[in-house]
Amino acid sequence: KHLIIFHNYGQDLEASKAVYEKNKTAAPWMRNYPPVAGNIMWARQLLRRIEEPMQGFQDHSGILDSKESKKIVKTYNKYGRAFIEFET
Repeated sequence: KHLIIFHNYGQDLEASKAVYEKNKTAAPWMRNYPPVAGNIMWARQLLRRIEEPMQGFQDHSGILDSKESKKIVKTYNKYGRAFIEFET
């Protein structure tokens, strides 16, 4: 059951990755925010979208041991770093 949920999380991660890659040069504007603050808010929302589920999966370490799971974790780390770098 947990592996299926983690696999679905991997699909959500890919969707977040696609949104980031599509919009990183011209991030969507947040209403009532200056452009820089809007870009930071956008990046933080993407980071929060991938970070909160991963924190729950870390409690079930058996899920993270498979080969497919390691690929998902590697993608999570790569794009987590990219979202943080986008803020700076």
